[in-house]
Amino acid sequence: SFFNNEGDSVRNATLEEQAYQQEFSVSAPEDADFQWLVGTNIYYSDFELDSDERDIVFDFNNSLGETSLDTLSYSAFGETTFSVLDPLSATLGVRVGRDEQDLESLFIYTGPANPIIVPSFEQDDRFTDNYVVGSAALVYEVTPEDNIYASVRRGHAPGGFATLNRNQFVGQPQLARPASESWTYEVGAKLTAWDGRLRLDAAGFFNDVEDAAFIAFDPAQSLSVPVALSYQSYGFELEGRADIGAGFTLFGGVGMTEAEFDDVPANNPAGAEDGGDVPNVPRWSAALSLDYATPLEVLDLDSTLLARFEWQFKSDREADVANTFTLDSYNVFNAQVGIALDDMEFYAFARNLTDERYETLGVRFGPNTEAVSIGQGRVIGVGASIWF
Repeated sequence: SFFNNEGDSVRNATLEEQAYQQEFSVSAPEDADFQWLVGTNIYYSDFELDSDERDIVFDFNNSLGETSLDTLSYSAFGETTFSVLDPLSATLGVRVGRDEQDLESLFIYTGPANPIIVPSFEQDDRFTDNYVVGSAALVYEVTPEDNIYASVRRGHAPGGFATLNRNQFVGQPQLARPASESWTYEVGAKLTAWDGRLRLDAAGFFNDVEDAAFIAFDPAQSLSVPVALSYQSYGFELEGRADIGAGFTLFGGVGMTEAEFDDVPANNPAGAEDGGDVPNVPRWSAALSLDYATPLEVLDLDSTLLARFEWQFKSDREADVANTFTLDSYNVFNAQVGIALDDMEFYAFARNLTDERYETLGVRFGPNTEAVSIGQGRVIGVGASIWF
């Protein structure tokens, strides 16, 4: 009800980003007994945010703001695959990298006099991080088409600054969030049957993630704030493909994931608790699709009629890090039909056929105020793809 008068509370923001990424790699020939790959990768981003806000309810939202974030990440990597004892092979990989980020921000208060809010605040800061990650895997080749495997990976997600300082109105600089590190363990199998017409991929996994980036809502500031929390997850995934004949192919998959926060200090300001569920992670997810392809002659041209009908499912999941309420489970149905020629395809499609109003994100603004974001409704259209 605070915001019923149009124009009383407005935020105008302009976001602009220019990004560049390039990777160079050299690898052994595909038929070589000893496989190897070495390369380098560089990523650069120049991000700018200009904002103009006015608000009759929260004084700190009356401001002009400018933020500039320059991000540079570069790394070198290598991987090799070799036979341990036929039919057992091993793969080892390593990546050495560095992340750099420069922040420049300016906040100018434009609202009525308030002793808590500073007239202006400027921050010029820098974040750097060096890291080494890698992986190791063993693969046992049962047949040329079937194998079982086990792997362990050390992962890294860059840290750095947020695009908006949540505390600049009281003259406090924002702290860079730490880089997130993880260990991932996986065992699985890739199997075929029915003369290759049936393909099954199965995997079980365990993840241990430290300082992962999450978003929590702070009612005192009426702002979403970044928080770093650690968690563990485990589960399995099963996917398959079956050529059932007469031009029909069936694809399907099911997955189960348990994800819980770990090592959360007591009285966490974001409301997270040790053993609480990680938000927006469904325990169960599933997908099933039926494809159809048959030769077709159109205007004396050889072509193929293609059709697909698919179903996607996600079970209920927690909305936020504090587990204050739950997002409902949902089903989505999609369909597509088209004609493929040698180097082009024309098709008509329908996404979310039943116009399901499914919940994608959630936030709790207060004791009796919960809000959700709704997924895209029914979309019907036509499209084309061309290969050259």
